[in-house]
Amino acid sequence: MKKVLVTGGSGFIGSHTVEALLEKGYEPIVLDNFSTGSKENIAHLSVQCIEADVTKSETVDLIKHISPDYIIHLAAQVSVAVSVQHFVYDEEVNIKGSLHVIKAAAEAGVEKVVFASSAAVYGDPVYLPVDTAHPLQPGSPYGLSKLTVERYLHMAKSLYDVDYCIMRYSNVYGPRQDARGEGGVVSIFSDKFAK
Repeated sequence: MKKVLVTGGSGFIGSHTVEALLEKGYEPIVLDNFSTGSKENIAHLSVQCIEADVTKSETVDLIKHISPDYIIHLAAQVSVAVSVQHFVYDEEVNIKGSLHVIKAAAEAGVEKVVFASSAAVYGDPVYLPVDTAHPLQPGSPYGLSKLTVERYLHMAKSLYDVDYCIMRYSNVYGPRQDARGEGGVVSIFSDKFAK
């Protein structure tokens, strides 16, 4: 059975990812610091859950010890507003934390890293609909941090043979989503209609 480490696995997207992995016969392992995710999101699942922070250098050794076959890297600072107000914090989580994950993947011989990027890498649309050929012009530190990690992954492939896949999420919605966030527009509207 292939082991899949899911960073940020207790979050909205992470918990659904863990469920899907279980359904497909993988062995998901959740790594989360629970700063925004919730243990309740994965309490109904029979999975190993490790409380750790990707921004800490010791997490590199922890990931190497787990020795996953794949890593789905979802752990992030996801607020555009927070990234503008606290861009050093945004860098710490989204760039430094991701570099720890990439380093661990390279040293552990992980088969593939799946990275949760964002449509924020495109910035304000030059044309619609936005496609993958759209110019990359982030308009926030958040978008820039996601684009930076995409480029680090490209470099890690050429330098360390770390295979990767990038998912550029935009307005994801569904059960367990927090309607208090800025990005969950569907969840926010649904919450308002329900009141």
